[in-house]
Amino acid sequence: MRGFTLIELLVTITIFGIIASLALASYPQFSQRAALTKTAQEIAMALRKAQSLSLGVRGVETGGPLQFPSYGVQFQTASPRQFFIFADLNGNNQHDVASDVVVETFFVESTPSIFMICAGEETLSNPDCSLPAIDIVYSRPQASSQFPVVILGAAGAVDVEIKVRNPSGTAIKTIVVWATGQVAVR
Repeated sequence: MRGFTLIELLVTITIFGIIASLALASYPQFSQRAALTKTAQEIAMALRKAQSLSLGVRGVETGGPLQFPSYGVQFQTASPRQFFIFADLNGNNQHDVASDVVVETFFVESTPSIFMICAGEETLSNPDCSLPAIDIVYSRPQASSQFPVVILGAAGAVDVEIKVRNPSGTAIKTIVVWATGQVAVR
């Protein structure tokens, strides 16, 4: 006689049910970790895009002659689900609403958000993690990043950290930007 007995079939279905319930129980944590990683990678890609725009010497038309500015990315803890790339038309290494052009705005579509911006966490014994905003500007043609005066005055900080966390606060990703232009996600 060929086939399965009723007992074998019930045992197999029970085992599949247990495995499925374990997988479904851990899905929310997996989903949050994946969204956090995605958000951190999006931030890193925006930084690399601004760096690429500066290296590529992309021009900006402003009604007058074509300008070839530096490009930067602005982050604010007051807008934790939004950041943007801007063209630094006046060359002051920070975003000015009146004179600079926003090239691209990014919205964090998933649940993680930017909750902290630090200066010098990698290199200083007393890093400053109370920054409300940061403009990271890549000047052309060397494409090394420049930070606003507030960072340069932070006891020699040569790095900035943008911290992203999931809604429950149980997982954090850090995007580190060095003054040399290097970007890392940790």
